[in-house]
Amino acid sequence: MSITQLKLAEKIIRDYNEVIKLTDTGYLGLPEFMLGRDKSQIKQALLVALSELDADEADLRETLIQSFLYLARFVPKRKAEIIRRGQEAIMSGNPNHPDLEYGDEAVKIINEIKAEMEELRFEVYAYIKRKAEEKACLEHKNHDSEK
Repeated sequence: MSITQLKLAEKIIRDYNEVIKLTDTGYLGLPEFMLGRDKSQIKQALLVALSELDADEADLRETLIQSFLYLARFVPKRKAEIIRRGQEAIMSGNPNHPDLEYGDEAVKIINEIKAEMEELRFEVYAYIKRKAEEKACLEHKNHDSEK
């Protein structure tokens, strides 16, 4: 991993953390444009950071994993608008609310977000496991070559 790649990953994560701070409401369905970058770039930066952590950095690892999962909360603008309108209509308690028609669709999108979070959870833990196995294999080879 080059210093340039690490610095870029660090900047991407720092920018993403600022977005998380501004949107840390637990709200699902935030518009992707708030990220300022493509989700795939942020995912890659988080994976780079995870791969560079030492074993004693468990708290930072958990923070990066949580940030990885939070990416699912960001959706295309249209879906974010449907969620906003649907939730507002449902929360109003008004059975004649003009946006009540968005309620069912909003629930479907929220369920998609939750499913994506689970997929991301599997992805990040599989990545961590693979990197740990690669590191153990490399250490084993280095240990054998020292004999």
